[in-house]
Amino acid sequence: MNNAPSNLWLNAPLDPDFLPVATAFAEQAAMSLGLGRGEALKLTLACEEVFSYLCRVARPGDSARLEAQGMLYCVRLVFTFQARRLDLRLFNLTASASLDSPDDLDDLGLLLASRSVERFAIQDLGEQGLSLLLSKEKAYPALTLAPAPPVPELRQYALRPARQEDLLTLAVQLHDLGQAEPCPRDFCIPGKLVDMVASGEYGALAALDRQDNLGGAILWRHLGQSALGSQQGAATVLCYGPYIFGQPADSGLPAALVEGCLGLLAKGEALGLICDHPTSWLPQEYFEKLGTLERRGPQGQRQEQAVYYRGLKEDPGAVAWASPEVQPFLEAQYRRLAFARHLHPAGDQGQRRPEHSVLGSRCNRAQGQVTLHPLWDGTDFPANLERHLRVFLGDGLGDIFCEMDLAHAWQAAYAPALLALGFAPRLVMPHAGKGDLLLWQYAGG
Repeated sequence: MNNAPSNLWLNAPLDPDFLPVATAFAEQAAMSLGLGRGEALKLTLACEEVFSYLCRVARPGDSARLEAQGMLYCVRLVFTFQARRLDLRLFNLTASASLDSPDDLDDLGLLLASRSVERFAIQDLGEQGLSLLLSKEKAYPALTLAPAPPVPELRQYALRPARQEDLLTLAVQLHDLGQAEPCPRDFCIPGKLVDMVASGEYGALAALDRQDNLGGAILWRHLGQSALGSQQGAATVLCYGPYIFGQPADSGLPAALVEGCLGLLAKGEALGLICDHPTSWLPQEYFEKLGTLERRGPQGQRQEQAVYYRGLKEDPGAVAWASPEVQPFLEAQYRRLAFARHLHPAGDQGQRRPEHSVLGSRCNRAQGQVTLHPLWDGTDFPANLERHLRVFLGDGLGDIFCEMDLAHAWQAAYAPALLALGFAPRLVMPHAGKGDLLLWQYAGG
């Protein structure tokens, strides 16, 4: 079920004279790939500001490659360029621009660009330059369907990759669950769920009887396909569910869904499966526990929640960077999980670094959770992290996490700053980024 549109490309000199060409490409590509006019204009505005900024910092003769990626539920616009002397501080959620500062006025467009899209990412491609991704999501109508009718007990059922009709039904049933079980909000929007699965980035397996009564489902997301549209590491799949509707506790359906999911994924290239928001139906015997996180429950209570992992292929080993402050923790985790890792020491070696860092964030306000991830190195990281922390705590977001990709020495070197601000390392997610992800949680202080 993968029918995402083809991608579109434009190569343009980084010269202000070509700005109309870049913006026309962004607008027409966005609408051709499924965005409405309003969303397309916002992506076009972001394109205009980023292209203008790159024209100011590029060397004479430099060019940029613009790629519009159609994902059905969103359009991603990726800039690839050679300029490296960038100041991207205005992409931070906490950033503001001063009208009295000439430098801020020059770069104000970056602030507008970051606020015009749902997501952005930055990636160093080595000799190929840098990539900057802007992602704009398609607008979908709110759920207006009536609550799903009760599902009868399935005397017999079959598993199949979810079809469009199955997904429409599933979205309503997931919406009816409310906060009783962990579920991404996007899965409760019928049209968006259909497009997310059709894009190929997400997968879904459904359990139905002969009358097409939907008794359960399990969903997953290929992490590598969400990072700048390509497989840059991230050989791990994220699992959601299983979700069971109207079936007795001893039906065996949860185990059947998990086995079916594992069987499908084992045919691909994924190395493992992570379940970081397990439902109460998850058969834990199929997984090993990576660790636990503290999360806010449906009634606001604090509760420990396990994160589970299932290897799909033999772990190939890897190099990981580690600050001395967290090396004992990592060694203990890798030893317990039997993962072969070569730990290299990380820290500030006095090398030249940009002044301003950039932090991305994924926020779930309904559950009071936010996850930070470093996007761009900078000497101001401790202060930047503290600003984000104050904003999130002021907004009542009590579950604050930070992902550290151990394939990057500069991210691993942030460990002292995280510890100083009250974060603690909780668990390692193998191959969930370019390398392993070390997940930190704010513990107070």
